[in-house]
Amino acid sequence: MEGTPKTFDITKKSDIIKMESLINREVEQRCRSAVVKGKELRSDIFGFGDKFHRAHPQAWKRIEDRWAAIFPHVAVDIKAEFTVEHSGLLDKTLKIK
Repeated sequence: MEGTPKTFDITKKSDIIKMESLINREVEQRCRSAVVKGKELRSDIFGFGDKFHRAHPQAWKRIEDRWAAIFPHVAVDIKAEFTVEHSGLLDKTLKIK
């Protein structure tokens, strides 16, 4: 990550906002990678089918036997919303490695 600071001053709101943004982007990227890998392996590791089954039991009955074929084509929207709270409890800069 070019231009990313190596340390964040958690007493500065602007640094906290930058840190939250970086963490959210990293979490979203890692989750997307895990979903892509699950789709490649045709493995619903996050239980999307189970959630669909609970929310739409009648529709699930029509697709359950084909879920393994359908799952790789399901669109997944990932949004991380990490926030730093109570940063006043710390008094040192955060070093990113």
